[in-house]
Amino acid sequence: MPRVLTVEDDDSFCRMLRRILGRLPDMHTVAAGSCAEAERRLGAEVFDLVLLDLRLPDGHGLHLLSRLRGKGNLVPVAVLSGVDDALTTVAALRAGADDFLFKSRLAPDELVARVEAILRRGRTARTSCSWGDLDVDLAAGRATVRGEAVALTPTQLRLVIALVLRAPEAVARGDLAAIGWSGGPSPSRGSFDNQILALRRVLEPFGLGLSCTDTAYFGLIRLDASAMATST
Repeated sequence: MPRVLTVEDDDSFCRMLRRILGRLPDMHTVAAGSCAEAERRLGAEVFDLVLLDLRLPDGHGLHLLSRLRGKGNLVPVAVLSGVDDALTTVAALRAGADDFLFKSRLAPDELVARVEAILRRGRTARTSCSWGDLDVDLAAGRATVRGEAVALTPTQLRLVIALVLRAPEAVARGDLAAIGWSGGPSPSRGSFDNQILALRRVLEPFGLGLSCTDTAYFGLIRLDASAMATST
């Protein structure tokens, strides 16, 4: 399932992009309204493409792009700009953008075709992530520990991927909720806590644990390295 992150603070424009990209089979679109939110998501989730606006409430899109490339993140980025001038196009491409589209001349068919072309090139190349003995096949949507399959629900799999990508650092409750319930309404406190407890029970037989700063509220959560170390 292709995953596209739209970094855009105009809600109506985001909805339009989602409708247009909905023409592509199995397309999943996630929105971020600021540079900070985009960086959080890109640090904890895997995307096949980023559609990036330049004028964002907390910074410029090109600065965000430069930081991503500086960290070695090669996720394809297509800039969507309301600024129609050659200098901006050149600056974006030199900063690491893969494509540049003008909002004023954005035709739905052209956007779909350009997205399809970028996805075919598939420069993300990241198909898996791991932490210790825990391996996640991102393409197949499957987690294993020392070759043994870990039975995870789709929500639990998204939580595990976020935790693995950020390990050994902790992930904030709000970020995990946004990732685990991506595309849907935010979970209630009870629903989130129950999901974390269920995930703990799934991971424990494999010698994996979840370390929480506040077990009553699950404020910050990370994978527990000591639990894995004692099981090997």
